[in-house]
Amino acid sequence: MINAKPAFQQEGAAVWNLGFRPFYLAGAAWAIISIALWILQWQGVIVLRSHLAGTAWHMHEMIFGYAFAVVAGFLLTAVRAWTNQPTPTGSSLMWIVVAWLFARVLYLTPWSLAGIVFETLFFIGVAWGIAVPIHRGGNRQNFFFVMLIAFAALLNLVFHYSLIAASASIDLRSIAIAGLDLLCFIITIVSGRVMPMFTRNGAPGTNPKSYPQLEKAALIGIFCTGVLSFVTTLQMWLAPVAFITSGLLFTRWILCSPLATWRNPILWILHASLLWLPIGYALRAFAAIYPSLASSIGVHAITIGVIGGLTLAMMTRTARGHTGRNLRASKLETVAYLTILASACIRVFMPMIAPTFYIESVLASSLLWAASFSLYLWVFTPWLLASRLDGKAG
Repeated sequence: MINAKPAFQQEGAAVWNLGFRPFYLAGAAWAIISIALWILQWQGVIVLRSHLAGTAWHMHEMIFGYAFAVVAGFLLTAVRAWTNQPTPTGSSLMWIVVAWLFARVLYLTPWSLAGIVFETLFFIGVAWGIAVPIHRGGNRQNFFFVMLIAFAALLNLVFHYSLIAASASIDLRSIAIAGLDLLCFIITIVSGRVMPMFTRNGAPGTNPKSYPQLEKAALIGIFCTGVLSFVTTLQMWLAPVAFITSGLLFTRWILCSPLATWRNPILWILHASLLWLPIGYALRAFAAIYPSLASSIGVHAITIGVIGGLTLAMMTRTARGHTGRNLRASKLETVAYLTILASACIRVFMPMIAPTFYIESVLASSLLWAASFSLYLWVFTPWLLASRLDGKAG
């Protein structure tokens, strides 16, 4: 929880009091809108007059649009707690959100190239917004988060360049996968820090274990898998490295006592979502061995199961904690958790079990995804727009 100071207090609308408020609202709304727009493009109902369109738009907006919006909201909130220094609020925060929003809108128009400028400003704003408090607070061990955001900005620019220049030497999908692995890297770092504590506090009597060497090995595995996915000349090593990474990720998951958390939805959704991480890397390994298995299966295990599930879980937990509410999920929130997991299961397993129902499985998964974030907005929008219950800043 944040140790508030008078200097942190903000005038004006509560939604600009801390980064999680506008970015969780915007991120959840975009999760719904973007999946609807993707289905309409996929079915040929609409065609974007943009340099981003079709599958390229979908990949970009799920990773650099939705996921990094939630990452921004989390970091702009967490860094303040880690450093006891103010992060952007008020008009400063507003401009970062506006830059993100303008990029989303412009990418739907013939003026889409201007969106690259605004999206770059968004990444710069987030990086600067966490770099300053980290420096002032002497919290140098967290400076690598600034570097990770900078790397995300670079990947984003390379993604756009490959589209604009129609470069044959840069594989668009490989860049998107690199962005996905970067998100997995961030998720593994953060979950390694907080999951043992969350489990211990939320499931009394458990004894979750975390080993620094295992955490480092898992991070190295994710990094190596990302490199091998990107470098085509090293593809022969992708399957064994992805399998090893999956094993490391599963080991750290089982050591954190996940089965003891089933009575506490706000806790078990974190563990259930993290289980998709080793599943996703294992499926990516199988896809590298068996060409008949679509590589998108492993990708969607991560994008829906891990990123969708964990962002929903963290948006719930952070919003409850930082609006002065207890850390107990309501029935509607629990339904949202079950719905996002069902979305992942249908999207990943149905195409393998019943490939003739591929279109139906994608549509059903998309509907469940949208339902999950609709439930989140239904519950949390009033809370995110209002001041904390306990009168503290944030």
